Amino acid sequence: MYKVHIGVEIHCSLRTKTKMFSSALVTQNQDPNTSLDIIDLALPGYLPTINKKAVEYGILVCDALHCTIDPVLRFDRKNYAYPDLPKGFQITQQFYPLGKNGYIMIEGQKIGIERVHLEEDTAKMIHHSQSTLLDFNRCGTPLLEIVSTAQIHSVDQACAYVKSLQQKLIYLGVTQGRMDKGQLRCDVNVSLSQNPSQLGNKVELKNLNSISHIRQALDYEIQRQTLLLDQHKKIEMQTRRFDEKTKTTILLRKKETQKDYRYFPEPNLPIIHLDKSWIREIIARRPHDPKEILDILKKQGIDEKEAQSLLTQKDLTDFYFAVIKYTERNRDVLHLLLNDVRNQMKSHAISLPDIDPRRFAWIVDQKEENFSTNRIRQWILALLNGESVETQIQKAKEEQPHVNRIEEWIRQVCDANQQSIDDYRQGKKRALSYLVGQVLKVSRGQADPALVQKKLQERLNQEKEEAE
Repeated sequence: MYKVHIGVEIHCSLRTKTKMFSSALVTQNQDPNTSLDIIDLALPGYLPTINKKAVEYGILVCDALHCTIDPVLRFDRKNYAYPDLPKGFQITQQFYPLGKNGYIMIEGQKIGIERVHLEEDTAKMIHHSQSTLLDFNRCGTPLLEIVSTAQIHSVDQACAYVKSLQQKLIYLGVTQGRMDKGQLRCDVNVSLSQNPSQLGNKVELKNLNSISHIRQALDYEIQRQTLLLDQHKKIEMQTRRFDEKTKTTILLRKKETQKDYRYFPEPNLPIIHLDKSWIREIIARRPHDPKEILDILKKQGIDEKEAQSLLTQKDLTDFYFAVIKYTERNRDVLHLLLNDVRNQMKSHAISLPDIDPRRFAWIVDQKEENFSTNRIRQWILALLNGESVETQIQKAKEEQPHVNRIEEWIRQVCDANQQSIDDYRQGKKRALSYLVGQVLKVSRGQADPALVQKKLQERLNQEKEEAE
């Protein structure tokens, strides 16, 4: 039996307007090589400048991960030659990371965060059979690298760690966090050993771009290393990639010696002393993270399963809190969002920021005017489709029978069905359904079933209390 040790390195693309050290715009879908700067291309005679917003985002993440924040901002050069790196070096933070010695709680266990540091991204390489193309739009994009300790000991825990960290980063607003778009990239280090307190030789799995790929790659790699150890063979330090077709890991290169990147302090960037009051100001503005939001939802009477379902989509969560500022019917809002609105978003191109939360809340509050849940749903869908809901509701109010008429129909049915009333009082639930059906029959379908049931229960319970 071998102890599994897993460490995770996550590269997060920060949601800034411009690049880490130049004024070029950060873009997603621009034509290749249209969003770049002379600094990104390493043309001589120009000096980099630090993106202040990227530093702010880094501080937010460090605080959310309980890291010690270094008030002295310093950068270093990582020297290596590769086609996607025109300068021949990457500006990073090797010696003095922005944050260190943090942690994140995963399934009740504290997973250590070794370091959080800022750096710049490389260009994108597009490989063809006879050539390789370079797109420098990505070159210089701000990255935040988050490195865990090797305190993860199962595949499930590794996947939970990445999912939890991804969700936390999205809710902090520092990234869109799409793994399929390369906004969150993951390298995993895995080693097996017979001694739980010692690490075995490390194998690095590069550029895993989905949770399912992380799971499949780790499953295979743990199986591969286990087989080698069972055969008394040595695990070589390697870098491997995951093959989606075969669901296996494939050797990229061996790590017999540690590559010498010749790190040294970046001479073109000054050492900056961050004002502690500025750091405190940034931390004070930090949005709630998912765990904090979950606690808030529980206090509002939302059960954990529904709350977790809401938290899977930040836009839904933000809209939920925007709507409940204007209505006290938070559970009705939640159910509409989790069902009707979410389904509509999947099938139609709907942007929640375009929907007025006050109008949404006003429609939900029409329940107090004795309109059914189905009517509310119809009006919400009409709102999402840009229809004039106010006119529809006004017309419905004019057509709606007065509550007194419903109570009159209930009185008629109760007078004619004493046996069913007795059955209900004896705990026979079908009796209530029968009485509701009789009221609907008397009203010729005009009465709302939910309202009829509510009024019937109120009447029968009141009569029971008076009889006692």
